[in-house]
Amino acid sequence: MPTPITKDLMVEVGIVLKTHGTNGTVRVFFGNGISPINVECVLFVKIEGMFIPLVPLYVEELSDEEFFYRFYFIDNIDKAKQIVKKLLYLPYSACKIIDPTSIGHYLEGYALLNEKKVPIGQIKSVIPGKQTLFEIENQLGKVFYLPGIKDLVLHIDRLQQKIIMQIPKEWEHLYEQ
Repeated sequence: MPTPITKDLMVEVGIVLKTHGTNGTVRVFFGNGISPINVECVLFVKIEGMFIPLVPLYVEELSDEEFFYRFYFIDNIDKAKQIVKKLLYLPYSACKIIDPTSIGHYLEGYALLNEKKVPIGQIKSVIPGKQTLFEIENQLGKVFYLPGIKDLVLHIDRLQQKIIMQIPKEWEHLYEQ
């Protein structure tokens, strides 16, 4: 039996900004630090609590974050207007994470390792703000905080739920046993 797609498995990746022309083409913005691994993959829009697949017929890149999309079955401006200002979703496994700090609660529970792959602790929460903070708990139960700077996140292993992060030497005292 297939697993139903739920909100927990879906990640918000963008928004339909506006229509473009009369043939159903829409302008899409991916700008929250997450984008599709493949821009021609099926996107989902949530309508009345259900995820509806949008299968691309045509994709044109305008910039790193903006694209024109034309989807199957959305073949005129009236149908396109129905998805304007709607958020777009993808299954977590189909996402390319540009800014790891933007996915917040998806990282909770992940193991945090330094660049030598030595365990530092487990991410208990991600605190958003001007500077995102990772709340980390080490094996002894000590809680400490590290800035969630995207340039320091080297790798996110979604299957093993691990993050490898480059930790500057001046921060090592925060987590040393």
